[in-house]
Amino acid sequence: MLRTLTLKVENMMCAHCSASVEKTFQRVGIKANVNLSKNTVRFTYDDEKIPLSYLQRLVKQQGYNLVVEKKKSVFNFNLFSLIVAIVTLVVSVLGMINMILMDEKTFNIHLDFFMFFDSNLIKLIFATISLFILGTPFIYRAILSIKMKRVGMDLLIAISSLASYILSLVLLILDPVNLTNVFKMGTVTYFDSTMMILSIIFIGHNITDIVKAKSVQALNDVSSLIPNKANKVVNLESNDIQSVDVDSLQIGDICLVKTGEQIPTDSVVIKSNGSVDEKILTGESTPRYVKENDEVFLSTTLLNGPIYIKVLKPTSESLMSNIVNESYALDNKKGNLNKISDVIASWFVLAIFLVSVFTFLLNYFYLCKYDIATSIVRSITVLVVSCPCAFGLAVPLSSLNGFYLALKNGILFKTGDIFEKIKNIKIIFFDKTGTLTKGELKVVKNTIPSEYFSCVNIMEESSTHPIASSIKSYLKEQTYNTTIKLDVKDNKEMIGLGIQNKDYILGSVKLIKDTTKLSRENLQLIKDASKTTVCLLYKDELVGLMQLEDEVIDDAKQAIAKLKKDNIRTILISGDLKTYTLNVGEQLGFEKEDIYYEVLPNMKKDIIEKILSSNKNLQKQTCYVGDGVNDILALSAVNLKIASYKASEVTKAKANCIMLKDDISSIEKSIRISKKVYLNIIFNFVWAFLYNIVLIPLAMLGLFSPSVSAILMIISSLTLVLNSSLLKYVKLDKTKKNKSQIKNSD
Repeated sequence: MLRTLTLKVENMMCAHCSASVEKTFQRVGIKANVNLSKNTVRFTYDDEKIPLSYLQRLVKQQGYNLVVEKKKSVFNFNLFSLIVAIVTLVVSVLGMINMILMDEKTFNIHLDFFMFFDSNLIKLIFATISLFILGTPFIYRAILSIKMKRVGMDLLIAISSLASYILSLVLLILDPVNLTNVFKMGTVTYFDSTMMILSIIFIGHNITDIVKAKSVQALNDVSSLIPNKANKVVNLESNDIQSVDVDSLQIGDICLVKTGEQIPTDSVVIKSNGSVDEKILTGESTPRYVKENDEVFLSTTLLNGPIYIKVLKPTSESLMSNIVNESYALDNKKGNLNKISDVIASWFVLAIFLVSVFTFLLNYFYLCKYDIATSIVRSITVLVVSCPCAFGLAVPLSSLNGFYLALKNGILFKTGDIFEKIKNIKIIFFDKTGTLTKGELKVVKNTIPSEYFSCVNIMEESSTHPIASSIKSYLKEQTYNTTIKLDVKDNKEMIGLGIQNKDYILGSVKLIKDTTKLSRENLQLIKDASKTTVCLLYKDELVGLMQLEDEVIDDAKQAIAKLKKDNIRTILISGDLKTYTLNVGEQLGFEKEDIYYEVLPNMKKDIIEKILSSNKNLQKQTCYVGDGVNDILALSAVNLKIASYKASEVTKAKANCIMLKDDISSIEKSIRISKKVYLNIIFNFVWAFLYNIVLIPLAMLGLFSPSVSAILMIISSLTLVLNSSLLKYVKLDKTKKNKSQIKNSD
């Protein structure tokens, strides 16, 4: 049986680590996506062919730990290592303080306490402890990486810590004075470099992991909001309720959701109504009123109820589960920046190793004139100060935080190249119905007397047509007497025209044979081709008319205006009649020449290709927003595909982005988000380049010690993590706030 899992991977530090884990899975024919930002791996495997324990062993052979289940252990090795790192760091710092105090040119102070920590024996003991406890994992993974013909940051740390330790041992042994009087300073050694390199890097990576975890905490919090239990209705008539695990729910099951409870999975309301808080999903603070036939989603909260729902999807396939499990995550398809980052990271370590060798040769033969100790120390400093993590983290962390920011603003990105695609958009094609309009007809004008409402209601009772549903919803809100007695069993469908029940006919205005006797109001309603009109006839005489209109989404006009202000061309494509489409299009602010009407589904793609034919590069800068199966061909003709809020499952599967609410402004917001993410990534790249370009030459010249270089390297990684985290706090509704403030002041 195929299973898809997202598991934690411990000990990963850079892009080489993630590549090693991915290639380990590839060896057994499993495609895996490693998320370095979250230290996780997502993969699909057949549990009947490959045991999970086997995959765990394979990953462990590479020096990493695939966390299948977090077992509570009496001994926490990571905590123990952290304590050792802190103690070692304190000892090395105290030793460095002694060196500063004893400097004849500055303080020239001799204190036994500080001199004790600066003695060669103490430094030897603590350097040995740190090498065995903190350094062994790095050394082990470095050996494995050499065997696998891959070099990563582990190799740099292992070589630098071992080199400084071995050099210090050699210097200590070669000078007999140090062996006889080890509690004194004697020969200058570099044990403190070993201690500080390993302790600072270990502590620094723990801090970095904490900051990384906090930067993606919002996404992790979502998973904790998935309920464990559901109230399954065993018998709807007797209201027999059974508490079951949400994972056991099947399509078609009926559940009861009480006030304050969470929706157990994506479902449709079949009885009662209420208000649902969807902030966790859409970012919208205003609750959504739901009634029969309205869809509700997993993890959203019912504020007042109760309501009865029918399951549309198992919990594992729900929209929220897909977000949590990252099936819409950014690992699925990497953008150009991510590919560049991976290439740089793959060659960076090897390049640094060669630079380190060059540093030794340069110092030994030229700068230090055959001083082997100083030459080795400077080459070690180069190894330590270089920061391959910067390139490994530059893109994924920014992308992940951008993903969360977009999610918070009501749009779901499915692949990692979306940020690069959206920011370049120059043309957006809009499907009309269900995208710019709500796709739900509403009665806007009625001339049928109320005493005939019961008649209309009975005639529409047997119909599932969207017009019938809209009329029934309208009648539910009206007060009327059931004076006319009709039986729903007498309803007869007049194909393409309407429904007949005895002497009554409800349907198309085409049924009206004589318009000369009509009132001016009814005549105007018939002539208004921009709306849908339904007539009620009694013995071929007109009783009255109902006019229906598909409501435009509230913010659509403002959203189109903002897009045009940003020099993005907006084009409307619809299958509706000319008069109606032009009316809606011009109402929304589309240019008349950019409104296409009476377009068949297969013609939508032709229109797009014709517009793009003048410039082939435009295809990469083009977006289509649609909701139905009839939009599939049109989606295939553009680079960026956006599925609207009420899109079909097929459309959502084909799309790059999914709108999570009826809010066209989320498209404009996503463009702004992508630009901010792109700038954030560029900053990370520039920082990574400048850091390495400036500090590596300084390290080659010996302007700072290996200990200082370890601090600088950790600061570099933390800077990238913190900069990426700032994306979470970007505010996109400043204009809206300003308007409300002006309103309040008035």
